[in-house]
Amino acid sequence: MSSLGGVTETDGGLRERKKRQTWAALREAGLRLAAERGVENVSVEEIAAAAGVSKRTLFNYFDTKEDLLFGPDPEEPERLAAIVRALPPDAPVWICMREIVLGFVATHEAKLRLHKQFRNVTPSGVLEKALTACAAARHPGEGLHARLLTGSAMTVMRSAFATWQPDQEYDRLSVLVREGFDLLGAGLVTEGPHQA
Repeated sequence: MSSLGGVTETDGGLRERKKRQTWAALREAGLRLAAERGVENVSVEEIAAAAGVSKRTLFNYFDTKEDLLFGPDPEEPERLAAIVRALPPDAPVWICMREIVLGFVATHEAKLRLHKQFRNVTPSGVLEKALTACAAARHPGEGLHARLLTGSAMTVMRSAFATWQPDQEYDRLSVLVREGFDLLGAGLVTEGPHQA
């Protein structure tokens, strides 16, 4: 066992922490180089060198350059779940979904800028799963309602992302997300199925 900063970790814990650090260093180097020179003008060798690892090590973490630059973050589901856990249990589901999207936007500036520049579509897999889980947890047994909420929240994210321009401040994207949730939420029944 080793002790770091008063916290005792097993060799396995240290190994996992080192893996997470290497993954993050590779992602950061790839996003930085791609933003500076363009996706097509950066090689995996250059990304590996910038992160201080070998090309072989890079391929232990990522299958392709595309995966490195645009793939999901393995810690993202837990980060998004933590946002939901931090909200009051009685918070309206639409507010919870807004906070998930804003949390996603807040932690992905480099990745979203790259998506905007080279793909012009927002990444959605992990975000959509988190929104689906939130809607299902707050509206159990209401499949249609939960799906409509998730689809609507994703529409807000996609619309805000499509409206935001890369020459604008990054904070503008969060403003657009908030505006989108406000606009759509004003006409969306969020507290249960409509009772005729």
